[in-house]
Amino acid sequence: MDIGIYGLSLTGVVTAVSLAHVGNNVVLMPAPGESLQMVEWQSLLSDEPGLLAAFNKEQLEGRLKVEVGHQKLLPGKDAHFLALGPDAYASLDKWLGLDQLLDERVLLIIQTAVPVGTAERLQASIAQSWAKRGFSSPYAVVSMPDFIRQGTALDNFQRPGRVLVGCDVDWPRALIRDILRPFNRNRDSLLFMSGREAEFSKFVVNGMLATKLSFMNEMANLAELLDVDIEKVRHGVGSDSRIGYDYIYPGCGFGGAHFSADIIRLAAQVEQSGGHGNLLQSVLKINEQQKEVLFRKLWCHYQGQLKGRTVAVWGASFKPNTSSIRNAPSLVLMEALWAQGCSVRLHDPKALDNVRELLGDREDLVLCSDPYEAVSGADALLLMTEWKDYWSPDYRRLMQLLKTPLVLDGRNIYDPYLMAERGFIYQGVGRRTV
Repeated sequence: MDIGIYGLSLTGVVTAVSLAHVGNNVVLMPAPGESLQMVEWQSLLSDEPGLLAAFNKEQLEGRLKVEVGHQKLLPGKDAHFLALGPDAYASLDKWLGLDQLLDERVLLIIQTAVPVGTAERLQASIAQSWAKRGFSSPYAVVSMPDFIRQGTALDNFQRPGRVLVGCDVDWPRALIRDILRPFNRNRDSLLFMSGREAEFSKFVVNGMLATKLSFMNEMANLAELLDVDIEKVRHGVGSDSRIGYDYIYPGCGFGGAHFSADIIRLAAQVEQSGGHGNLLQSVLKINEQQKEVLFRKLWCHYQGQLKGRTVAVWGASFKPNTSSIRNAPSLVLMEALWAQGCSVRLHDPKALDNVRELLGDREDLVLCSDPYEAVSGADALLLMTEWKDYWSPDYRRLMQLLKTPLVLDGRNIYDPYLMAERGFIYQGVGRRTV
C-alpha cells in the first residue's frame, strides 16, 4: 500500500519505518516548522535503539522516502497518519488543504494524544466545507493514539499490547485492520470504539499509571517513617495480579514531554468540564514534590549547611535510553541545589548536549563525560536516572573519589546492606537502611 505520514516525531518516524519494513511504500513529510536539520530530529534517530539503522535500511531499499516542502495532502495514498503536535490540528485544514476536491476516499489517522473530541470536530469541519459546495465529504478521521515509549519504540509499534482505534464511520475499519495486519498476528490487539472514547482512553491510561507511581512514592515516604523497606512491600504488592509489577517502582518522580503533558491536559479537561479533578491534581502535586526527595535527604544529612558543597549527579534524562530532559526530575533537583549555593557535577550517557543547550554555561555546573570524573571530590552522589551504566560501579573507586561517601539513590538500584558494608552512607527512597 501507499502510505503518507506527517510529522518528524518519534511516533511518525517509528510508524514510517515499521510500515515500510513490511512492504508498504511510505512517504514521510515534515510538518510546518520541522526540518531534517533540527537537532531534535537528529537526536531522535540516534537515541532510539535500532531506529537509525532501520530508517537507513528502508530508505536504501526504496520503501521509505522523505518529502520536504510539500504543503498539501499527498495524493494517491491509501492512508494518511498524522503524528503532529496537539496544537497543529487547529490549522490542519489550511496546511494540508483538506477541502481539495478528490476522487478517492481519504483516511486520516490521528496518532497524537489530542483533546477529547478532536477527531469528531475535524470530521465535522471537513464535511461542512464539502457540503457548502454540494458534495459529500470523502474523508474519514480516525483517532489511533500511540502507546510507544522512548527506548522501546520500534518494539512497541511492531508488537503492540493493544491498539485503540476510534472510528465514527464504518468504511475505514477493514482498511485499518489490513494496514496493521503484520503487527496483529499473535492475537487481535485492535480495539474499535468511537473517536472520543479512544482519545479519552489514552489520557485515562496515562492518568492511571501516573496515579500508581505517585501512590507508591507516597507509600515509600511513609515506609521510611515506619521503618519498613518499600522494596519488600513492592514485591508483595506486585504479586497481587490485580495490581501487577509495572509502574510501582518508587523513586524521585516521573517526567517526559508527553506523559507529564497528558496528565496535565487530563486534569485541565476535568476542571474545564466543571468536575473536581482532586485526584489528578494530587498526583501532579505529589510528583513535583517527589522530584526534590533527594534534595531533602541531602539537606537533612548536612543539617541545612549546603552552601559551597559540591554534589555529583548521575543521570539527567527523564528515563534511561533517551537524551530527553523534558520535565526531568534532575532539572528540579539542580535548581534546588543551586538555590542553596551548591555546585553540581553532572554525568549522563546521552543527555549532556541537551542540558548544555537548555542551561547554557554556568559556573556552578560542570558537565562530565565520565561518571567517575563527576564524583571526584564531591560531598555526595545523587542518582537520578537508572542507566545500566550505573548499576554496577567500581565501588572502591567511588569510595576513594568521593569527599564524603554519601550516596542518595533516587531509583533504588543499590542494596542498602551491601552499600553499608562497603562503607557508604546510603539512602534510597523508602529503603530501610542499616
